[in-house]
Amino acid sequence: MRRSLVFGLRARGVDVLTAAEAGMINREDEEHLRAAAASGRAVFTFNTGDYCALHQLWASEGRTHAGIVVSLFKPDAFANFTDARSGKPGFRLIKSTAAVRQCAKG
Repeated sequence: MRRSLVFGLRARGVDVLTAAEAGMINREDEEHLRAAAASGRAVFTFNTGDYCALHQLWASEGRTHAGIVVSLFKPDAFANFTDARSGKPGFRLIKSTAAVRQCAKG
């Protein structure tokens, strides 16, 4: 995750824990979601397809998580964090099966 995005979120009072800070670099997606769920945190990812599928799997098994925030922008789009705060589309919170269907449609 770009340091500018982490800095911008923290400057706005958002409690951010990066994968690097959590010692989760090179771990499987499900490990990230499992760790986030255990600590009540949402996952932020650019990996739309895998996390939509992972959410569907968890939902089918009755497992829950705090949410998955999927960015539709590439990491370089966050060079200017104010773009993400301007209300332009770019983030989706995956919390329900309907949201996953919407996410999967693009």
